[in-house]
Amino acid sequence: MSDVETIKQLYDILYPVLDERDRRLLVAAGAMSIGYGGVSQISRATSVCRETIAHGIKELKESEELPSGRVRKRGEDARKRS
Repeated sequence: MSDVETIKQLYDILYPVLDERDRRLLVAAGAMSIGYGGVSQISRATSVCRETIAHGIKELKESEELPSGRVRKRGEDARKRS
């Protein structure tokens, strides 16, 4: 099985449980793992547009690493405060 087929299979399995950002990051990571031509290959396999994959790649490259065991950056809260 090729890298593209594996990523498509993962994408199809995880699609229902991932949010929009997680899906974008999954296809971006797949494209990055393939290297040259990965964006086009993953776009064709998953029907995710190239711009969305490119945006995901940018997010992955610019993301700051969270401390172990954290989901959010320090000080961020899921609830809005009045």
